Amino acid sequence: MQVANHQNQHEVMIEAVENHMPEIIIIDEIGTELEAMAARTIAERGVQLVGTAHGNTLENLIKNPTITDLIGGVQYVTLGDEEARRRGSSKSILERKAPPTFEIAIEIHDQFTWVIHDNIENSVDLFLEGKNLPLQKRQFVKSPSNFVDCKIIYNQKQSEFGYDTFQQPTGGKKQKNGYLLNRIDNLEKGKQKKVLKNQTLLKKELKQEFTFVYVYGINNQDLKALIKTLQLPIILTKEFQYADSILALASLVKNNRKLRQISQAKKITIHTIQSNNILNIAKALRGLVKKTLPAPTKKENITSEFVELLSREFLTPLEEARLIIEEIVIPQNIAVDLFPRTSQIRKQQHELISHYQLKGLTIGQNKNKRLRILPNKISS
Repeated sequence: MQVANHQNQHEVMIEAVENHMPEIIIIDEIGTELEAMAARTIAERGVQLVGTAHGNTLENLIKNPTITDLIGGVQYVTLGDEEARRRGSSKSILERKAPPTFEIAIEIHDQFTWVIHDNIENSVDLFLEGKNLPLQKRQFVKSPSNFVDCKIIYNQKQSEFGYDTFQQPTGGKKQKNGYLLNRIDNLEKGKQKKVLKNQTLLKKELKQEFTFVYVYGINNQDLKALIKTLQLPIILTKEFQYADSILALASLVKNNRKLRQISQAKKITIHTIQSNNILNIAKALRGLVKKTLPAPTKKENITSEFVELLSREFLTPLEEARLIIEEIVIPQNIAVDLFPRTSQIRKQQHELISHYQLKGLTIGQNKNKRLRILPNKISS
C-alpha cells in the first residue's frame, strides 16, 4: 500500500489490518512514536509483523525514546530496601515496562554479517540488569558451496560490533574445504527432513490434546495471560490450516468478507465477542475448550474458582461482582462471598447488587471485611 504522506504512515498501517485482513505486514523504517504504537496494535491483532528501524544495535532502540515501545519500553523503578538487597542492586533501577512488540530482532551490520536476538524480552532484561548477553553472530562465507558460519558472542568487552566474541579453541589437522562443505550440506539436508517429519507428528499429537485457535482483532497479550492463568488447553496459531476455530471481534468480522470466505472454504467455525473485555474473552476461551472435551453429564456452570482466578489477575471489583451475580448467584441460586475490599469499594458493589434486586451483607472483620451476595431465594 502506498503512503501518500509519510506523516500518515501509522494510519495506513491500521487501515491495512482493518480492511484487508493481511497475514503478514512489512513496515519499512519505523521512526515515529505513532508508528511504534501502530506496530504494537498490529502485533496484538494476530498479524505476523516484520519491520525495520534505524540503529546499530539493540541498545540503540532501548535508548531511543521515540521507538523504545518496539522493545517494550523502559521505566525507572524504585525498589524497597529488602528487594534491593536481594537483587544486589541499587534502589533505583531500569526495567522493561511491557512485552515487546517483536519477538525476534536482527542487527544487520553489513551485507554479510548479522547478530540475532532470538528472544528480545530476555535480551532487554539482561541488558538492563547489566548481565552478559549471549547472542548469535552469523556470517555469510563466500566459497564454492556458500554457507553461513554461526558463533555465540557476548556483550561484555564490546568488540568490533559492540560485542565480545566467544572463540572456540582450534586444533588438529585442517580438512579440505570441499570435503568439509559437502559434509555440512549433507548433514543440514538430513536434519531438515528429520525436523519436518517430527513437526508433522508433533502437530498431530497436539491436535488431540489442544484446541488450535486463530485470533483476529483481539488483544494477544490478554489472550496469552488468560490461557496461562486459567490453564486452558489452547494454542494460538497464526496459520489458518492448523486452526480448529477462529476467535474474532464481532465488529471486524461483520465487514470482513474475506475472513468469512476463508472460514467457509476451510470449514472453520468463527466465534465472535462484542468487545475486548477480559470477561468476554475468558468465557469465549472456555467455550472453545468445551468443543473438544467430552460432553458433560449436566450443565456446566462458571465456578467460584474460575471467578477467583480472574478476579486476582484481571478483574476490577465491580467486574468481579457483576460476573458472580450473572454467572453464579442468579443461575445457580447460591450465595457467594466477594474478595475483601475497602469500605468505599464495598459501597459501590452494594449499589451494583441493588440494581440486580439482590441483597448484599457485609461480613468479616478489619481487613477481611467483604460482601456476601445472596440470591432471591435467600434474600426474600
